Amino acid sequence: MDEICELNVQATSRSSDEIIVGRMGYWPEGLGNGGTPERTMRGSAGNAGHTWSLKFERLPTQNAMVRLVILTGRVAPSGDQPWYATMLREPISSAAFMAAKARIERLGYHVFVHDWERP
Repeated sequence: MDEICELNVQATSRSSDEIIVGRMGYWPEGLGNGGTPERTMRGSAGNAGHTWSLKFERLPTQNAMVRLVILTGRVAPSGDQPWYATMLREPISSAAFMAAKARIERLGYHVFVHDWERP
């Protein structure tokens, strides 16, 4: 069958002193449609990294989008984290996305973004 009902992603660290955090967002109708993702997930922490498991309540149709934003660094970010919302909803080439990414990188984090779009 040509249906996808679940998505599982695991990010592992390169060293024991590297922290991984991230958010996953899901848009059933495509990135940016509806303003915010239908679902946003933090993922579950493990000894070697994080795991995100998304069981689709609304099955992804054409143009459905899942974006995973991962930060790695020496310590977990603390306090308010508004950049996640920007990096989850904005196109990668947008000025808002690039500004949020640059802000995080200035704080010493590496940023990884992975998109999956249903053709």
